[in-house]
Amino acid sequence: MAKKEDERLTKLREICAKVDEDKAAVIEPLLIDIVFMEKRLEELRQLPQIEVSKKNKCAQRATAAAKQYKERMQSYVNALKIVQTTLSRFSVEEADAFDVWLQENRQG
Repeated sequence: MAKKEDERLTKLREICAKVDEDKAAVIEPLLIDIVFMEKRLEELRQLPQIEVSKKNKCAQRATAAAKQYKERMQSYVNALKIVQTTLSRFSVEEADAFDVWLQENRQG
């Protein structure tokens, strides 16, 4: 993995650090896939997305790269949704000052 991808994976792991250990272990492979898809999407963006007919300049069609981009983007968005859902549902929240006060002053 290149330096840029390593940095991105590290950042994603930091974001997921507040997730319960077991949940983090489950989504770890997904983080690696997200980084891979980001790289591939970047490569696909560099390729022509539309092919214009030589006979009729008004006739256009999507290239294979455009179709791959669309499919990969859908997979990427789905992976991000899974990670986001995991973060919102299973984060281990740190107690703030108010939570500590409530614990100390709880009646009964």
